[in-house]
Amino acid sequence: MGKFNFTGVVLILPAVLLGIYTCQQVPAAFAVDRAFPVPMFITMNVPLPQSAYRKAEAALVTADPRDGQSGISAAEAGALDGKPASTIVSRLSAALTAAPASGEGWILLAESQSRSDPKRAANSLSVALELAPFEYFLAERQSLLAAKLWTDLPEDSRAIASRQARDLWRSQGVAYHLEATPILMSAASIELMHRAFAESPVELRNFDLWAEQQTKKQEAP
Repeated sequence: MGKFNFTGVVLILPAVLLGIYTCQQVPAAFAVDRAFPVPMFITMNVPLPQSAYRKAEAALVTADPRDGQSGISAAEAGALDGKPASTIVSRLSAALTAAPASGEGWILLAESQSRSDPKRAANSLSVALELAPFEYFLAERQSLLAAKLWTDLPEDSRAIASRQARDLWRSQGVAYHLEATPILMSAASIELMHRAFAESPVELRNFDLWAEQQTKKQEAP
């Protein structure tokens, strides 16, 4: 009867443990691959079929919970698929713990909180604006949400949102005007836009003319 080789067991134990850990991580790593390219298109604000969001979410929820960005992408896909805001907020709480510097995650959290808790949403939006003040693909979401939450935003966040609104107005032209009309016609948003064009009287006059035309259209029988 041979002797038990304790030394040999000790030597191979790290390799065995590493193999077990790797096998556990493989499905989580494949989750991101299965979801591609949906998270990229979501980040770029490219509309997709509802089924694409549903499939991406189903894949991403199996990712490693320590991968905060995958958790944020799963929450975004879920939001676009119509999941309740409370579900999205719950998921983001965990994802942002792992990826606290994600402006994308914080703006989604603010959007999800905006109806039920505007003050908390304003706090989340302030974090998003601080983390991503010049992020092109987030600028529209941030500035339009700022118009909704204007009265609860601190001064520094208002300044960033105003600059974003001005840049969007200049770069996107009529397309941005028409898409944003319902929000830009609110009293708080008009205050935001007046601040955005405070040093550009010509642009401010053009905005006021546009707002007046939109008001007349809404009042027309």
